[in-house]
Amino acid sequence: MEELKVAKKHFSKLGFLMLLCTVVLNGVQYGAVCLGRAIAPTVMKDINIAIIVQTVPMYVFAMPFIMWLMCKVCDGKTPEKHSMTKGQYIASIPMAYAIVVITNLVGTMITLIIGAVKGSAVQNQLMTLSSNLNIYVATFFMAICAPIMEELLFRKTLVSRILPYGEKKAIFLSALAFALFHGNLNQFVYAFTLGLFFGFLYVKTGNIKITISLHMFINFFSGVLSTKIMGLVDMTKYQEIAASGDMVALMEFVGANAIGFILLLLFVVFIYGNVFVGAILLIVNRKRFRCSQECDIVIPKEKTFQTIALNIGVVLFLVYWVAAIICQLLDIPFI
Repeated sequence: MEELKVAKKHFSKLGFLMLLCTVVLNGVQYGAVCLGRAIAPTVMKDINIAIIVQTVPMYVFAMPFIMWLMCKVCDGKTPEKHSMTKGQYIASIPMAYAIVVITNLVGTMITLIIGAVKGSAVQNQLMTLSSNLNIYVATFFMAICAPIMEELLFRKTLVSRILPYGEKKAIFLSALAFALFHGNLNQFVYAFTLGLFFGFLYVKTGNIKITISLHMFINFFSGVLSTKIMGLVDMTKYQEIAASGDMVALMEFVGANAIGFILLLLFVVFIYGNVFVGAILLIVNRKRFRCSQECDIVIPKEKTFQTIALNIGVVLFLVYWVAAIICQLLDIPFI
């Protein structure tokens, strides 16, 4: 009984720390933007400058502080180191890509249905942001900084704080926190499933460099390069010309944008080639995705939900992020 109380207190601490992380990250970003606008309002109108001002303090100060605090306040357990062959690593790339693309389609379908019900489209904030940034800024923050800091926080730090209670709990809860932190339903589904995959790899290898590099690959190709390549061709205009039935105008448009269409076609082949190979590999290797049943601290099955979820820290964390996602879906401003 005493052990359950200790476990409940441990998860409550983690919930409070993740909520504090949310507050600190939002506060640092908001403060940096306000300071930037006060000092150089004209310069801050450039979205690339605004993102740099907003994001650098978050990655340099806020996230390292939260990770340091989490390590100080909550005990953890580092996964044992196990080697991963080059073949296994190469195979994990299309598997990760298949997970993202397939579950992103599920998330997109859900948001399309919600948009149809409420009468207006649910905005994909990441796609909008990525399309407006220049490729250098987008690559630096989305494909380098974000993967490094997110993997250090959600895998290395958070997984290690939950691992004494079992691999399954560590993988599932860290993936859930990772998905919620994206703050919108568009990204929640694929962030959760990708978080499960990355969490499993980290638990089984103990090597955070593996998940960081995979995360970089996914973010660059899915979040940066895909947006830039799709932006090479004005698909709205193409659809308008195609709908008009004017074949001469259509051929002229295709000829004028030949390079863009070729790159787009090659990218589509690359995407679906990876998805096809990755899906097959996931199916073939499905029996290998097994977690150890051993754990240092045992929580009885019937007490698991009560111990982990029904505590003030986790409840507040969940309430905040669920409210944030609902407000995003309904286009309601949220702090």
